[in-house]
Amino acid sequence: MNSKFVLTFPVIYIALLYSLLGRTVEAEPKDLIVDAVVASVDDEPVTLRELCLRLTPPRKLTVEEAGNDPEALAALDNIIMERLLSLEAKKRRIIVTDQEVERYIDQVAKRNSLSRKEFERALLEKGQTIDNYRRQIKMEIIKTRLAGKFIKGGVGVTDEEIDQYLKNSADASDKGLKIRLSQIFVSKENHSEEEAKALITKAKSRLADGEDFAEVARSLSEGPEASEGGSLGVINLEDLNSSLFDAVLSLQEGQISDIVSSPAGYHILRVDKRFNSKTADNSEMREEARKFLARQKIEEKMKTFFTGELFITHVVEKKI
Repeated sequence: MNSKFVLTFPVIYIALLYSLLGRTVEAEPKDLIVDAVVASVDDEPVTLRELCLRLTPPRKLTVEEAGNDPEALAALDNIIMERLLSLEAKKRRIIVTDQEVERYIDQVAKRNSLSRKEFERALLEKGQTIDNYRRQIKMEIIKTRLAGKFIKGGVGVTDEEIDQYLKNSADASDKGLKIRLSQIFVSKENHSEEEAKALITKAKSRLADGEDFAEVARSLSEGPEASEGGSLGVINLEDLNSSLFDAVLSLQEGQISDIVSSPAGYHILRVDKRFNSKTADNSEMREEARKFLARQKIEEKMKTFFTGELFITHVVEKKI
């Protein structure tokens, strides 16, 4: 069995795409862990025992050792974030059922061409248990639904902001040539070279079979724009790095590039529309600018919420 596979989580936006959740295993250390409180969230304790069981492999630590162990400190941050997300979900009446989690896991297994049992064995080979993976999936779904509330609420973008954006965008490019671009992206950082190539080749094959670009992007792309069908919005052509620039320079509207390698990963690009400086004030360009600026504002609101407001509205105390 090929143990290389992708653990796909719902994607929000790249500015928020940190690793918030840690790993655990079911087996407990045989030695007794002397318990102590290492943190609290709204007066609910996080114990040293709970923290030690999150380590890979689980091991016994003293409070002092945990306070100087990078893995333990990261695991504690993960536990705290999980507690905060669970509290916010309860407050906002966000419910994630076991059935939803199981359906999502089945979909991930299917995308990796694995049966459910094969998928669970592959998780174990990578140091995870299915229970841990369920918890991760549940937390990610909660994050996605919390983010969805920001998107639903929307943000305002003024005409002055659009004018300034279009002016700055034109000033940044000598030729003023702009394109509306979409991409399917597979990161080299998250995969081995062989695995990344296999994933991007699979995406290219699905496109060749006539699948919709946006649907393939939503299911396979790892960029923050995946949830938008891969749309990067309107960009200056000259802002692209040399490999991407060369790939799209000669493409006509609607055409799709071959697989392109960059330092970050592998890309498949589609030119959705071409513009030039003379069309910078037309209604379509202004609408694209409005969408881009609105997305930026929503991302900023989400970042502020997940990294700031959550910790203000709840009482978090760390003892190590």
